[in-house]
Amino acid sequence: MASPTPRLDWFPRLSARDDAHLLDQWRAARPTYRRGDELNGMAWKHDRHTHIIFPQATHAQFERAAHLLWRYDFYPPELMEHVSDFSRAGRTLREGDLIVQRIHAVPGLLDVLTAVRVSEVIDEPRRKGFAYVTTQAHFKIGEWWCWVERQLDGVLTVNIRSVSRPGPRLPGWQRGFARRLQQRAHREGLAHFAGLNLSTEVV
Repeated sequence: MASPTPRLDWFPRLSARDDAHLLDQWRAARPTYRRGDELNGMAWKHDRHTHIIFPQATHAQFERAAHLLWRYDFYPPELMEHVSDFSRAGRTLREGDLIVQRIHAVPGLLDVLTAVRVSEVIDEPRRKGFAYVTTQAHFKIGEWWCWVERQLDGVLTVNIRSVSRPGPRLPGWQRGFARRLQQRAHREGLAHFAGLNLSTEVV
């Protein structure tokens, strides 16, 4: 059986979007990153961002933010959509869950289909979120963390940390574009999440 590989979907508006089948097709996709890999070799990129959601947040708003994050309601849909083990099961994410990402690299022209696996769920009194690692079905290699944090003074933030480098399936001439897309995703994801309605109770 061929190794799972990421896909390019050209003219996606004309194609059938049945991404859920990739959860089964890419089930055996192995992680391509282990923590500490970045200590060996070159070309690793490190990113860290923080965005204030509220200067004075209630505990309920913190819990609501965590719930949205555990559903991976992070990126604006015009940038990225996803299907996952947890969305298919109608629950929040767990360690080991597979996520298939549809990244709108060039809207209307090119979508990129990749897979990542949840590597950690963060569930602390003032910090909640998760991390995922890339798999064989991804053009990059690395790990991405995202969490919400409520400080003692009530400030509620959403945070990103990532370490990544190009994978062997990403040609050299595409790496600059891929890096710009990654940085754009960080900015737009943080802004989108910070603008979500946190007044609804967790259900």
